[in-house]
Amino acid sequence: MDRWHPAQLEQRKPVEDFTEDPEEWVFYEDTAVQIKPLQGRELVNAQQAHEKVTHTARIRFQPGINSDMRLKLLSDEENDRILNIAAAINEGEMNRYVILMCSE
Repeated sequence: MDRWHPAQLEQRKPVEDFTEDPEEWVFYEDTAVQIKPLQGRELVNAQQAHEKVTHTARIRFQPGINSDMRLKLLSDEENDRILNIAAAINEGEMNRYVILMCSE
């Protein structure tokens, strides 16, 4: 988990009435992220707490990040990867980094 990748945090657009799409996402903030696919024992342990977790992602601390958000990993290709956030953990409670438990 060395390389930092450009990404955007997105949050669900608040639904004002039932005619709107509840799965519409809006930009929250630009960020950089370190991605680590989980494997073996790490994967089993993570899935005990959050069933569909497949990756961990590390970003600089930003208040307000929660499981109603997702990460859009920006690439040079047309299809950006999306990681849905299952949990956000303040690493060491030091307000420096947040570890995101994610599913793809």
